[in-house]
Amino acid sequence: MKKRILLWMSGWIDSTVAAYILKEQWYEVVWVFMKYWVDPEMSKWIEKEDKITENKCCSIESQMAAKKTCDKLWIEFHILNMIDNFHEEVVEYFLKMHKKWLTPNPCIQCNKKIKWWDIFWKMKKFNCDFIATGHYAKIKEFEWKKYIQKWDDLKKDQSYFLSVLSHKQLEKIILPLWNFQKEEIKKMAQNFWEEEIFKKKESQWVCFYNENSYVPFLKRHSPELFEEWDFIFIDKNWDEKIVWKHKWMPYYTIWQRKWIWVWGFENPVFVIGFRREKNQVLLWEDEKLRSKKILISDLIIKNELKKILDEEKKFSDEKNIFKKFLFKIKKFFWWKKYFSAIRHLWKISEIKKIAEKEKKFLDWKTEKILEITLKKPLRAITPGQFLVIYSEDMRAIWNGMII
Repeated sequence: MKKRILLWMSGWIDSTVAAYILKEQWYEVVWVFMKYWVDPEMSKWIEKEDKITENKCCSIESQMAAKKTCDKLWIEFHILNMIDNFHEEVVEYFLKMHKKWLTPNPCIQCNKKIKWWDIFWKMKKFNCDFIATGHYAKIKEFEWKKYIQKWDDLKKDQSYFLSVLSHKQLEKIILPLWNFQKEEIKKMAQNFWEEEIFKKKESQWVCFYNENSYVPFLKRHSPELFEEWDFIFIDKNWDEKIVWKHKWMPYYTIWQRKWIWVWGFENPVFVIGFRREKNQVLLWEDEKLRSKKILISDLIIKNELKKILDEEKKFSDEKNIFKKFLFKIKKFFWWKKYFSAIRHLWKISEIKKIAEKEKKFLDWKTEKILEITLKKPLRAITPGQFLVIYSEDMRAIWNGMII
């Protein structure tokens, strides 16, 4: 008896080739196409007549392409309405984070709360045994547990987003494209798809607004954010000076350089922080933005990460100098390396130390946080974004929000 597998994605190359591979492997494929929320106010803001108000991840064009693929491959096709869930879990999160002057990652939130959470419930509804997607990543088993692992082609790797998946979820997930390169996938698609599918550009922006910036969206839905702020430049002597005033505060995040219209400085000037109670944006010249320490919230310690923390605590609590020396030797020669990624597709950084700390974060009830010390200073460590910890063999072992 064939195993039923639930495939969810758009209608373009990655999902269509995934469907073809699964059919070749004798799975009974059920394709679900998810409809997400899109800003209803968008039509008032679109100036060009050729633009359409729709969500980029579930456009009419991609829906038609998905249906066309299903007809060709004799695949069962369903459309799922996720509009309300998407608005509640992703859009409201996006606005809430901006009101706290943090830089959100809506794609991570969507994977965490919508795509994978909801699709597991739908798997039971459609009597499916497994779930599949066209994501570029691998699933690797280690010590009887399954982990997401980086894909061979690092330019297309999507393990950063899939790091939110649990070991239990990964038991039911299949990634059909794990063993193929992007060029191989395109060649496979050329066998039975027309040319228009290859002309489709991959979206690089957030899906629920059509502009190439989130600022107009915030202007429509959170106009209270657009009050006047002072831009304070801090020099090397820690003296402060107001150099600019601006009402379009949501344009700016930590590490921002673009759109800072100030002159007369030897080096580029960047945003390094905010004083929310005083409506002040803090500016500094380049070098201040490099740091070795990263603080992480949403702390759930488990599995491999717990082992690392236990070893680090054992070392810090050890009072015997000789035993401490032996521990250092062990760490130098046999300690596994761990790496961090603070953005999708960014170069990973080697971790020197991981430790538990305690801190109260804004009005959130976070008691424990993680302090990660890197071997080399890193720039653009932005509160609100997500950090993923990778093992030496590039398994995603943990993720959390930067604070």
